[in-house]
Amino acid sequence: MKTNKKIAIGALVVLLVSIVWTKWMGPVYEQWHFDRKKKAEEKVGGVELSRLPTEKKWMLSWRKLPETEGVNPSLRTNSFNAVIMKYDRFEFKIFGYYNNHGTTDVFIMYWDRAAEPKYGSWSQKNPPLQGNWFLEPVSDNLFTGWARNRKGEESSLWLRAID
Repeated sequence: MKTNKKIAIGALVVLLVSIVWTKWMGPVYEQWHFDRKKKAEEKVGGVELSRLPTEKKWMLSWRKLPETEGVNPSLRTNSFNAVIMKYDRFEFKIFGYYNNHGTTDVFIMYWDRAAEPKYGSWSQKNPPLQGNWFLEPVSDNLFTGWARNRKGEESSLWLRAID
């Protein structure tokens, strides 16, 4: 009979400790886990980011390499306002805005890193152009890389925070 009482008391103690842990320590653990997860998400590509890239305004610029002609061979460099729509270890998505004969058009740069770990693809509708691209963080306000058109011609590419 004494053994059953000891087991019952032991079970009651375990139950009380579990309730106390869940009530008081559970939220502390959840906050710690959330903070740790958020820090890990902010550190992408080995560079720790002070503000999330999706919270900033950006300027996307390119400069053609000497051998690159592109659609307009006389146009050697250009810059566009851009917004990072998604940026994490799985996806990188940028919308860029350009003037097309008085109207604002959008080009989309999308990189599904799970499907293609080396580069993303870009496209625009007017004029219809597409290719590949790669950007990596240099600091929390600058990404650098390259862009390639359908012909395989490359340009230097950089994305700089402007706010």
